[in-house]
Amino acid sequence: MKTDSASLIEKSYRECLSDLRTYIRYKTNDEETAKDIAQEVYLRLLKSNYLLCAKTVRNMVFTIARNLVIDYQRQHLWRQRTTDRIVGEIENGNACAVETDVERRDLVREAHRCLRRLPERRRAIYIMSRVEEKSIQEIAEMFKLSRRTVENHIFRSDKEMRTYIKQCI
Repeated sequence: MKTDSASLIEKSYRECLSDLRTYIRYKTNDEETAKDIAQEVYLRLLKSNYLLCAKTVRNMVFTIARNLVIDYQRQHLWRQRTTDRIVGEIENGNACAVETDVERRDLVREAHRCLRRLPERRRAIYIMSRVEEKSIQEIAEMFKLSRRTVENHIFRSDKEMRTYIKQCI
């Protein structure tokens, strides 16, 4: 059964990947995000215990993609709203509000706690990308990894950070 599922997934990957990336790119307006989410779709499908048949595998792929896109959009919207709120507070002179400082410190503490849980290489790549704002290409050259591997580390780190922070909120 697993071999049949794996071959169905492989066939779906060859046949649907282009359409899948186009769909995700349309929904997210970002090529790199589309690649990351498409890759995550097939990783989830491979790890799953879904009963797959040739008629349903394409639907399953796009259902998983839709759910991942919704998660991405929620996260993006949350980030945008948080950024807008903080910018608004700064513009109104309320940036030093005690409540905001306490919330920020709590979030930073939880983010550090989550970072410590990441594997060492993934943590280093994540910090270089998100804190030091190094490009994916620079990080890949430093670690002698492919761009795709670095992107995968960043995507997985983002996902773990989101999941952990959501549990804290």
